[in-house]
Parts: sequence; structure tokens; C-alpha cells
Amino acid sequence: MGSKLILPQLMIKNIFAFLVIGFCAFLVAPKTFACMPPACMFSGHDQDTLILGEIVSESEYSRGVKILFLFPQNKIASLKLNDEITVLNFSKSFVTNNLESLKSYIGHRYLLALNRNENPYTLVSRIYKYFTGKVFADSKDLYIPAYRIYEITRTTFTNAKLMENKTVEDAAMQIFMNSGGTEQDFSFDYDIDKGFWRPTGEKRSIEIFPEANGSLIQEKLELIRKNSELMSIQKKKERIIWYGAGAGIVILLGGIALGMRKKEIV
Repeated sequence: MGSKLILPQLMIKNIFAFLVIGFCAFLVAPKTFACMPPACMFSGHDQDTLILGEIVSESEYSRGVKILFLFPQNKIASLKLNDEITVLNFSKSFVTNNLESLKSYIGHRYLLALNRNENPYTLVSRIYKYFTGKVFADSKDLYIPAYRIYEITRTTFTNAKLMENKTVEDAAMQIFMNSGGTEQDFSFDYDIDKGFWRPTGEKRSIEIFPEANGSLIQEKLELIRKNSELMSIQKKKERIIWYGAGAGIVILLGGIALGMRKKEIV
């Protein structure tokens, strides 16, 4: 008689957990990978936030990431500069689909497009904890990388550099990042492997790949950032004027109402 293969109970639980988690990840995959960078990162398509972040802590299945900069594509109003969020580590997940893994290097910095956790991932977290007794991630704070992960140097959007800048899309991503997420008018000719950028307010495009005039690009970016700062200051002044005008009207109406009330009393 042939001997029967008897699997330990813990192994059976782990296999079952693996299958369930893999199935849940499969359900999420069509949404998660429905769009490829850079265009979708520029527009915020199928992503909840776009940040520059630094890894400050790590666990087996997640990374603690400190927010260094929030791009205007961010859709989560509660997120603030210097917040620490928990990001799923794709090198330990069951679905990678050619995504680059978030390296487990504390102090390394990244450009990250992220989605806040959804029901399938919350289910993954609970099932994993149930079968293994380990915490998969804090489901409230869990963020999932939406697209490619870019490692960067430095800490501000103005001087950050992509660690790898080898393609026409990388060249566009570099300018997009250094503009603070405002520059999005790029065009690519993949037949001849060339890329072009039309700066805001200008009619002509300039080549950014493979031949690029670095000093011209920096000059354009500096001008764009200055104009953006001036517009921001102007908007603040306008808000102050409107608030002042509103307060003045309230005081005037209050004075009129008080005067009328005094006359009625007399």
C-alpha cells in the first residue's frame, strides 16, 4: 500500500491563505494596472495621491514612508507634509506585474503614485493575520503603489533627481517632478525615440530626449516656479481682500441693525 502524504495543519493554513490572498490581488489587478506612467501619473488617473517620500521604517510586508512633498495630483485632503504612511511592499506581495519593488532601504527616497487601501486589500490583511497570527499591515493606513516606483536623490521637488534617467519617459518624469507636478505637456515620438516638452505659456516645444539643453530646461523651470509663486501670492492677497470685504460688510450690517434697534427702543 502506498503511503499517504499528510501535511501539517499550519502548512495547510498557509497554503490556503496564499491562495485566498492571491485571488484577492487578482481581483484588484485590473484597476491597479489599468494605466501606465507617465501620462496617468501626470493626470492623477487611477491614483489617490502622488508624493515624494522617504522610507523611515520597515516590516516584512510594508514600509513606513514619510511624506516629503505632496503633488497637486493628491486627492486625499487629510494627508499633510511630514505625515508617515504605510505602503505595501510589492517585493513581498503576490502580484508584481513588472512593478518595481519598494526597496527595504531606510533613508532611501522615492517618487510614489499610491492608492489608499480598498476592500480586497483589507480582506487580505485580515485573512493573513487570521491564519498566521502576524500583522500584514494596518488596514486604515495601507497604501498600494499604483504605477512604477522611481527612486530619487535629495528631498525637495525642485532639486530631486531620478536615480535612473535613461528613457524618453524618464526625461519627461524628471521635468514633471521638478516643476512640482504642473508641467504635463509632453510629446513622444517612439519611432525615432525622441521626446519634447512645451513649457506653460509658450507656443514652441523643446527637445528633452535624447538631446537636451540642461541649462535651458532649468531656466524654463525656474521661470515657471517663480510665476507659480507669484500666482500663489496673488491668490492669497485676493483671499485676504475678500475676507476683509466680507468682515466689513458684516460689521456695517451689524451697525445698521443696532442703530435701527436703538431707534425702536426710543
